[in-house]
Amino acid sequence: MDPRHLLQSTARRTPDRRAARCGETRLDYAALAEHAARVGEAIAAAGVDRGDRVAVLLPNCHTYLSAYCAAMEREWVLVPLNVRLSEAERRAILEDSGAKALLADPALESKDATEPAAGAAAAGTGLDAVAAIGPYRVRRLRPMAATGDPAAPPDLAHLYYTSGTTGRPKGVMLTRGNAAAHAMMTFEALGFGPDDVWLHAAPMFHLADAWAVWTATAAGAAHVFLPRFEAAAAFDLIAAERVTITNLVPTM
Repeated sequence: MDPRHLLQSTARRTPDRRAARCGETRLDYAALAEHAARVGEAIAAAGVDRGDRVAVLLPNCHTYLSAYCAAMEREWVLVPLNVRLSEAERRAILEDSGAKALLADPALESKDATEPAAGAAAAGTGLDAVAAIGPYRVRRLRPMAATGDPAAPPDLAHLYYTSGTTGRPKGVMLTRGNAAAHAMMTFEALGFGPDDVWLHAAPMFHLADAWAVWTATAAGAAHVFLPRFEAAAAFDLIAAERVTITNLVPTM
């Protein structure tokens, strides 16, 4: 299983199968693949090349799913940002990761979320808006850190940052091989099939939910999105969309 081609493979195999339900948006797999391609083109407009870091600051939505798939296909390194972080915390992660582009919801973003930290060089993390995906914006960043880290695995796919409860947040590297192994394991262990419906209820910036991007897509299952967890809204979506599987932390 090569995660770079999961979405395209499923779209070719079952183009008319329900793929995503996000608010009023309904997409089959052919349409989802087209949307992921548009998201990829918008991000590429920021000058992103193979191996570059792309940060994402979005609520759970089909655009987040497309960003995951586009980054994997184009061999970018996705840096999911916790939407609950302070501006200074987000800025520190952008600087540490060396992100070259940011796909963000303006409602979650503020001006100085990507301004240089105190003492940073003027050419640091300033930004320019280069493209739009619906209500969301792609911004070109001027990274503080070099993205060509020689210690990084050649198939690096994701940088998930720790919470920083015992020190500064650290970027945890996940490779395409990691994603493929986990998808194959969960596909078999959980018996995912094309009739399943996955509810993205936990945040997609966290692996509590994001692992299912690959497993559900490989199975040709449907993705349903809850932008922010609320119990009543979750119950409504589970009933309306006939959700069969999700992942919830104990407080949920």
